Amino acid sequence: MSPFVELFRTRAKDTAPSKYLLVSPETLTYGEALDCVARLATFFHDRGIACGERGVIVTADEVAVTTLFLGMLGSAITSIVLDPGATAAELHALLAASDASILFMDEDVIARLHPDDLKAYSTRIVPLARQDSPGCAPQGPLEARATMDSEMRDVYPAVLSTVTPALSLPTDIPAVCPAYILFTSGTTSTPKGVEVSHGALFACYETMSRQFGYSADSQILNVLPIFHADGLSEGVVMTFFCGATLHRPIRFSVQQIPALLDTVDRQQITHFHATPTMLALVDRACDKDLHPFESANFHHIISSGGPLPEALWRRFETRFRTKIVNVYGLTEAARELLYSGPDEATRKIGTNGKPVGCEARIIGDDGCPVASGKVGELVFRSVNFMTGYFRRPEETAAVIRDDWLHTGDLAVEDADGFYSIIGRKKNVIITGGLNVYPEDVSQTISKMPGVADVVTLGIADETWGERVVSCIVTNRPGGASVDDVIAYCRTHLSKEKIPSHVIVLDELPRGPTGKVVLPQVTKLVAETLEASRADTVLPKSSGSDIASRVLELAARCFKTPVTELSLDSEPETTAGWNSLAHIEFILSVETEFGIKIAPADMLSIVTLGAAVEFLSSVELDQEVRISRNVTGRFA
Repeated sequence: MSPFVELFRTRAKDTAPSKYLLVSPETLTYGEALDCVARLATFFHDRGIACGERGVIVTADEVAVTTLFLGMLGSAITSIVLDPGATAAELHALLAASDASILFMDEDVIARLHPDDLKAYSTRIVPLARQDSPGCAPQGPLEARATMDSEMRDVYPAVLSTVTPALSLPTDIPAVCPAYILFTSGTTSTPKGVEVSHGALFACYETMSRQFGYSADSQILNVLPIFHADGLSEGVVMTFFCGATLHRPIRFSVQQIPALLDTVDRQQITHFHATPTMLALVDRACDKDLHPFESANFHHIISSGGPLPEALWRRFETRFRTKIVNVYGLTEAARELLYSGPDEATRKIGTNGKPVGCEARIIGDDGCPVASGKVGELVFRSVNFMTGYFRRPEETAAVIRDDWLHTGDLAVEDADGFYSIIGRKKNVIITGGLNVYPEDVSQTISKMPGVADVVTLGIADETWGERVVSCIVTNRPGGASVDDVIAYCRTHLSKEKIPSHVIVLDELPRGPTGKVVLPQVTKLVAETLEASRADTVLPKSSGSDIASRVLELAARCFKTPVTELSLDSEPETTAGWNSLAHIEFILSVETEFGIKIAPADMLSIVTLGAAVEFLSSVELDQEVRISRNVTGRFA
């Protein structure tokens, strides 16, 4: 029997009135969530969807994601949560790979589907109500939305209003039944989905809750994307496992940092889950005398999703008088594997800590363990890893060999048993805590007319960890331009995959076998980026030039043609101006104009005109320093 069945019973008995999820402006109690779970059990049964079949969830409504995921978990339907911002091409590949029996989708996602996909899936799609639709007031997710007009009754969650809650959930769910599939790569070609069983997931939560010190009294702040493991599994479901309360008051952006930190104090947060990029931006945007983590109730910050620089780690802990727990995990493992803290036995600043709930080993190319202090590939062994890649036995066998999970990460173990990740064998870019597989980007760009060759790689960046850079070779003079590539990527790739820089080269360096020599490409990229920083000096009074440069920077950061921008442009009306792009824009303005923008000024720049006004009013070292593109080939 799935261990989650008993957990649902426990939550119904002990925590039903308690607050489970706070997503402004809604509050979801355990009782409301469990009511949806019981109604969904009847709903799935009536539609003939059996245990072991798959259900897709594609929505920006975080309450809906939560109730649907739990409902599928309780009925042994395998959940597949996809990014609601995915492009039509990505959705096409992912839906085909999912082979799902039911699909819950936002209306704008449905509108984005290719006509052939819409025809193929139409009978399996359940639309989700827009959050601004009538009846979506925040007095309870089901009760409020059940008041919709009759023509809206076929949308979720109003469709549950006439469904009788199941008296009990299935009790014969085997522990090996897949709980969810999370796709990690190949979204434009052959998607690779990590399949995790009920038993493995439950065991992982037992380890994490014990290590982090979670309990029913925990107030957890986690605003990481809910369609990724850090926001979904380690946020929504982990909180349910513990009977705690999860706070998701905002979608992270630099303007929302004050509101985020206000939540820490006002809601008496005990645990804050963040990425190193988020911590760097909080450190940058906060006033010096602000100490939101000093409450007696606050336990620690959990940093995941990428390398945590030691300097930032030490500076943040000293400045904010708190403790950061640095963790390392894999989607394939369904959880963290290495913990640096919070206990002193595993904590060592500058390392990824020690393995908890699993065995770790560093091996050489021959597969044998290496000596302490030597670099090798990090591998793990546990009974609670993924079942495998969904319907991809060869790929599964390539990473799980003799019960050891091969991470593709290079690491070293010191004399005291602490592990440190120092590089990667596998080809993945981690930018802002999100994984981007360069093959996805390159394959998409290669389909463009005028592109003869392309390679994508990650370039180290102090704030983002890495930036995505694509190098292209055109097949004719005047072929695909930098702007063409960015525009094409905006249409065919998710935002995090769109290159920060596109560089046109005469050719890509290749070895004797024809394989691209990445170290040489990396060197070429570094030289091109450095050359692009050649300074041009303009008089400080040249306001029109400042405005022109701001527009150019915005176009680069928002991946938007400069012709679509004006000084009146603002986030709500500008394509590509999302929260991360805003932060990148601020940092780019600082770099290009040789200034540091104070936190209060950073938060006040809400239009491009406001940025120009700010730059015109400050001393720019008696002159404005700007960068120019290299023969128009760099963006």
